[in-house]
Amino acid sequence: MAPSKMNSPTLAPKRFWKQQMAAFGIRRRIARRRVKLSLIKLKENMVEIRKEQQCIKEEQSKVRQKFKIIESQCDILRKEMELISQKSATTRLHLALVFQILKAREDNDFNKANDLTRTLRELIAKQNNTN
Repeated sequence: MAPSKMNSPTLAPKRFWKQQMAAFGIRRRIARRRVKLSLIKLKENMVEIRKEQQCIKEEQSKVRQKFKIIESQCDILRKEMELISQKSATTRLHLALVFQILKAREDNDFNKANDLTRTLRELIAKQNNTN
């Protein structure tokens, strides 16, 4: 018989179906292997993604901590700026009183100089008591 007639379903049905089933089994095994390989690759990718996510979480927590530190430093600087501003205003007031005292003495207005000196002393005493 010719080889083309052996593979035909009409001449040798048992052999044909055996070959078909064998081919189907091979295809099924190949498909299973592909699925297994795909699953293995997927699992490896998932492990890498988990590691990356963990690194991201750690970096986020570090950034949060740094941000809290920066916020606290900003608050401290803001308070220091307010204190400097208050001291600057107080110093300007003291200097204004001192210049008025000098001007009054220059003009020989000793009563006014005495009143301004007393005001300056009271102001300094009041500030010393509050600090």
